[in-house]
Amino acid sequence: MDRFVKAVKHGYQISEHFWLYEGECQCADKGLSIHEGFCGGAVIWDLKLLLLLERIRERCGRVVIESLYRCWKYHEHIYLPKKPTEASAHLTGEAADFRSLAPLVMPDDEDFLVTNGCRGIGYHSKHGQVPGLITHVDTKGDKVRKWDYSVG
Repeated sequence: MDRFVKAVKHGYQISEHFWLYEGECQCADKGLSIHEGFCGGAVIWDLKLLLLLERIRERCGRVVIESLYRCWKYHEHIYLPKKPTEASAHLTGEAADFRSLAPLVMPDDEDFLVTNGCRGIGYHSKHGQVPGLITHVDTKGDKVRKWDYSVG
């Protein structure tokens, strides 16, 4: 029943495969209060990111967004006790952490992503049966950046 209510509440399909609510900050879902400075589930989608995710969906099948927009307070919260990344593309709705039916991997899918507007690629060089698994894409900036979550 909760899923149906949420679908009605956020029933705006913003592209062929994605819904508005998929980009909302997860602070509300985690029970974090607006009285403590959290946004309560605001939504920001960057159009370039939406188009990139549609291309990924066409190539890989179903795409599940794990995290897209994050308010500053939630971003800070998930990094605790470390200092958060201040220039994160999640803060402007230009980044998505995701998983897909057919995973993207580095370096095989790098050209595909860059050609379709990706400027940030986060991957795991050591991830079970899928070395090089890409779990983050963003459209922030002009230069292409890549990083391995398995290092450091």
